[in-house]
Amino acid sequence: MTSLYRVNFELADNEDLRAVFALSDSAGAPVDLTGADLRMTIAPLDRKSTLDLSLANGRITLIDPILGQFELAAAATIMKSLSPGVYRHDLIVRLADRTQRIWEGTLVLVQGVTE
Repeated sequence: MTSLYRVNFELADNEDLRAVFALSDSAGAPVDLTGADLRMTIAPLDRKSTLDLSLANGRITLIDPILGQFELAAAATIMKSLSPGVYRHDLIVRLADRTQRIWEGTLVLVQGVTE
């Protein structure tokens, strides 16, 4: 878990943000996320409004902590609260012995047509 990855999303404001990931170390072995805290913030450049995803608010779920598997999930109703545009985000993992930023990236949110 030493590399900083780039993760980009593109979606419409009328669909769910949903993605599954598995963290591994530089040798390819799964990172045990048992007891870890995962947090992700999506923010426009002006940071006037942000969307937080975390274990605490249920927008990040550990699928199999021993295998480092987790899911990001924000319903379309939550995504609709954001204005279309380009957002920045990063993911922080807090383990017992360290806090590490795993990735950074962008989220391009376009206006959906169908309600």
